[in-house]
Amino acid sequence: MSEIVIVTNDTVTITPPTDPPAVYIIPPNPLPVVGTSPVLTVRGVKACLPDDIEVTIVTPFTYTAAPYTTPGSGTFNLKLRGGNKTQKTTQKTTQKASQSKKPIVINGGTFDAEFTIITPAVNPVNGTPDPNRPANTKKTGIAQFTAPTVNTFFRAG
Repeated sequence: MSEIVIVTNDTVTITPPTDPPAVYIIPPNPLPVVGTSPVLTVRGVKACLPDDIEVTIVTPFTYTAAPYTTPGSGTFNLKLRGGNKTQKTTQKTTQKASQSKKPIVINGGTFDAEFTIITPAVNPVNGTPDPNRPANTKKTGIAQFTAPTVNTFFRAG
């Protein structure tokens, strides 16, 4: 079944990891996306390629986890799943898309928001860092394209 193609000005909503007692503070949702497809546009708006989502959207966040109430920080980036992109060259969704030899992003359900701790939260009483979330720890939240999308008619997949 084909899905709606994601284009510039569509948005993605992030849900932080379920990681009690940690509380993740992220930028206001939803986050806008910018498509860079050199060959596929929908009503004059560029379609999104996987790198537009997975590489471009790397966003800072902070977190606390009692008793580590001095905030820790990190970044999150998005990881599309197979259902969120078309095949590279085996599926011809349009002649232009097949000429680009790159997949395009489609609204194929939820995908991963990978949170990476850079600096652990700290207990302000004794100065110890959060032992459950040391630097480089990865936690997974959920991301999804926000409905309704800008493109409401052009499908691929």
